[in-house]
Amino acid sequence: MLLGETHHKPKILPPTTYFEHLEVGWIPEGFTCTRNDYDSSALFEDSAGQFFSINRADGHGTLNVDTEDADSVVNITVNGINGIQVLKDGRIHSVLSDLEHGLFIQLRTSSGISTEIHQRILENIKYIA
Repeated sequence: MLLGETHHKPKILPPTTYFEHLEVGWIPEGFTCTRNDYDSSALFEDSAGQFFSINRADGHGTLNVDTEDADSVVNITVNGINGIQVLKDGRIHSVLSDLEHGLFIQLRTSSGISTEIHQRILENIKYIA
């Protein structure tokens, strides 16, 4: 290190924080984060090959939700935030529109993850200032 140069340690995030303004408050047992594009997306997988992903988008991008040939498409409200939930081929895709903070929050789960687990993950994704 040169004289006058400072060394900055990388920011180490708590295990439940993968986004700047979102907290992932609950992760099912056995799942670990295998890919994280900080403040954009996080992918979690378990040893059986099941997965879920969380994506955060603001109003400056494109948001795709595949509803073609879906088993069901329903309106949902989670923690006071409205959105839709699509069940297709055993997979669940939820999108919440947090208009107060200008965010879209997506949760996608593989077919081996139950509706109850999907809902619990979604309920534990919270905006933090």
